[in-house]
Amino acid sequence: MKPLVRTFALFLAFSATAFAGPAIPVEVLQKYTQENDMMPFEGKWSGQKVENKLRRSLMLLSAGDKVKLGIPEDQLAVANMRHQGNFYIAILRGAKVDQNGRPVSMNSQIEKIGLAQKHWAAKSRPETQNLEVHTEVLFYFKDGGGFELVGNQDAGTMLSKTKLVKTAVFSIEAARSSLEPETPFFPSAVGKNFALAHRMYSIQDRSKQHEGDHDRRLTYDTLDFSKTRSRIPGISSATEALLFNAIQTVDRRGRKEPYDIMTNNCTNNVFTLLDSSLEYPGFITEELKNDVAYFMKKDVKDILPFLQRAIEQKMGAEYTAFKGWVDVHLGAINGLPVPEIDFSRVVNQEVYMISVPAFTDGHLRARGLLPRSPCSPSLSKS
Repeated sequence: MKPLVRTFALFLAFSATAFAGPAIPVEVLQKYTQENDMMPFEGKWSGQKVENKLRRSLMLLSAGDKVKLGIPEDQLAVANMRHQGNFYIAILRGAKVDQNGRPVSMNSQIEKIGLAQKHWAAKSRPETQNLEVHTEVLFYFKDGGGFELVGNQDAGTMLSKTKLVKTAVFSIEAARSSLEPETPFFPSAVGKNFALAHRMYSIQDRSKQHEGDHDRRLTYDTLDFSKTRSRIPGISSATEALLFNAIQTVDRRGRKEPYDIMTNNCTNNVFTLLDSSLEYPGFITEELKNDVAYFMKKDVKDILPFLQRAIEQKMGAEYTAFKGWVDVHLGAINGLPVPEIDFSRVVNQEVYMISVPAFTDGHLRARGLLPRSPCSPSLSKS
């Protein structure tokens, strides 16, 4: 090695250690790697482990581990907060919890929340760009708020100088096997082959994932919470309730469930989060149900002909799984009743027609989280 190169390498090595804090105890690091999570037993990769280099779930730190790391026990602290390619231990500023992790208080720190969608094949398959979609919730924090990174799990050390991350993404993703992490989404997504990973990470890390992805189209809507109320005891603000519930949901559900393209996907889990966090006073009405049905029928008309052709051309077992779903929706847009939607139920996996991203816009408008369209049925009456 040339002297100049050797000197530079030694400087980098010194810098990496000189600005690092104390080591994170090995038992704490190992506890949050999720290295023993298993793929769904009924799927292709049964018996194999879920990959954990990218799609780990955010996990709440136990009171004992917070003590080991010098974090006050009443602070909300997490592991596996991913930012710019690394996993971090982080503290959510302004949030206080009890010994069981339940909220005691949370400062108002959310600037805005948006719903984003990645139409991953928008250019190559424009006919299905509203079906081939990944849906996620984006949190933007006010000045001084956000996740304070205090320890780098990849480096195994606490940080001598903490970093503040002012954004977060709530994302439900299909996690692959550690032995085949590059498996294409289709056709394996039709069937319980992937693990369902509940995740939170920074928007900066999200942007890195999209680098070089030229086929996709990204869309974003800022949500309006002015007509909503919190369902979460101990938290009065609707936006803070959504954030806290997102963290608890990701921690509780982790990567324990199989991904299901119809009933356990990114989109219906986003609505489960919204409906378990929020109340919509004045919007749980017959008019709301009519609006949802209106937008569903409008979206379905654009998608079903393409799906029908795809099924006819690819009659493999995984593609025929779509057949019954397509037939029901074809009937719906030809005049049969749209299945009843029970908005008194919190678990939206039970709500049949919320299961695919094509209906997201109508559901958001029906809840008052987006402005209602002038052409929706309830507004066209006036």
